[in-house]
Amino acid sequence: MPRPPRSPEQVAMMRQKILDVAHSLVHEGGPESVTIRRIAGILGVSHMTLYNYFPSRQSILDALREREMARIVERRQEALERARAGQALEVLQENLNCYANMARRQPAFYRLILTPAAHDDPRRQELQRRFQDQVSHLTQVIQIGMEQGQFAPGSDPAKAALVVLAMTNGPLAYLAGGLISDEQFAAIWQITLRLITLYLRGVTANERPLESIALP
Repeated sequence: MPRPPRSPEQVAMMRQKILDVAHSLVHEGGPESVTIRRIAGILGVSHMTLYNYFPSRQSILDALREREMARIVERRQEALERARAGQALEVLQENLNCYANMARRQPAFYRLILTPAAHDDPRRQELQRRFQDQVSHLTQVIQIGMEQGQFAPGSDPAKAALVVLAMTNGPLAYLAGGLISDEQFAAIWQITLRLITLYLRGVTANERPLESIALP
């Protein structure tokens, strides 16, 4: 006897369970550890069952990226409201620290969501869109900070946002790629955030020397 059709709520619930398992697998072993059979085994179902919810392994990874990015985007609106309330610098630093925490605690997941794609990578357009969304959000925060006098006025906020991302992406990529230790990253990150603050306030390092921080 055929099973009764699944309700939309049941389908949505099962899809979320699949994505939850995929999230755990990415965190433990990277995207390459995500397979249809492994997910099915953890959920205790036939691997063919998963094809009722996702057509392929890649579609699971794509849906996982979209889910996590949607959560980030949801937090951005609250961040903009706080920035308008006079906390632009704090919001910007929290935004960058959020990516730093992901690179430190979930490096495989950071690479899955935010690592730049090669020219022939089918995800390239998707990652470009996400990058532009990130630039747009930082541009808004910086623009608000300029209007409130927290950041130096006169410069292009979109250009400033690109500079900020360029200053942070190197240390984050090194950390997520396992090229530097947590201790080295902490020292580099402290300097990076300080330089970003000086840059946005229109102060050069020569005019206001940085504290000497020795790298481990």
